[in-house]
Amino acid sequence: MRKFPVIAFAAFSLFSTSSFAAASLSGSPVQVQADVTVGTTSTLNANWLPVTNLPAGLSQSGTRVGSLTVTGLGSSDAGWVVYADGSTGEHTNSITKYKFTHESGRNSFYALISDKTYPGVNYGSGAGIGTGPATFIPSNITAVDFVTNTQNNLTAGVYSATLSVSAYNN
Repeated sequence: MRKFPVIAFAAFSLFSTSSFAAASLSGSPVQVQADVTVGTTSTLNANWLPVTNLPAGLSQSGTRVGSLTVTGLGSSDAGWVVYADGSTGEHTNSITKYKFTHESGRNSFYALISDKTYPGVNYGSGAGIGTGPATFIPSNITAVDFVTNTQNNLTAGVYSATLSVSAYNN
């Protein structure tokens, strides 16, 4: 009687494997391209907060005119860059400054992001990234102040600059 369970088990195993081995393919195979992209996406946002009620008249070098804040840097972003075209940005003497023009178009002043205030900030002509003059800011800094780089005689009114902001990788 002992032989029966062994024979029954062997027969059951044989039928189990036979039923899977008996499957056959029908029709033509279909190829599926299965790509998966893994990475980080950044939804960069920038916000300008002007200093309100700057007094008209003589302003000193280093006068704060506004702050620029970014959110949404991706984890793989080395930092962010502020740039302008050659008519509103200037890269001279190893610094980048941005031109703010009075609404009348007659007066203007330049402001910059100080690398003395924010360690790791670097300036460039923008040629390497295909832009105008640029300021590169490390990702650990998410808000910067713009300050005048010289003494200015400010006329009452609104001064404007067009700045572009983008994330960058090394």
